[in-house]
Amino acid sequence: MSPWNLIGTPGYAAGTSGTVTLPADAMVLQIISHASVAGGSVAILGGAAIPVVNGAPSLIIDFKHRLYSSSGSGAAAQIVFTNTDQYFVHWVRQANL
Repeated sequence: MSPWNLIGTPGYAAGTSGTVTLPADAMVLQIISHASVAGGSVAILGGAAIPVVNGAPSLIIDFKHRLYSSSGSGAAAQIVFTNTDQYFVHWVRQANL
């Protein structure tokens, strides 16, 4: 199923650095982040830290599948941005599963 066919409640979060906690059953559609200093990273739903290279163009991750669905608890429901100067997370809380 393409994420573009999902029916549900969209949501997003934006900020500079920190933790985004997703609602239960949210499917992540897109993550964008940028770092102006060394050591920037993003960890998705409890996974390993992905480097956000300082000074490089923004890191953009588009998801076209349902692999990144929030379980609704703890690290498995969080996206953690470290040493970033901007982030944007777009999700949809699914109603058609």
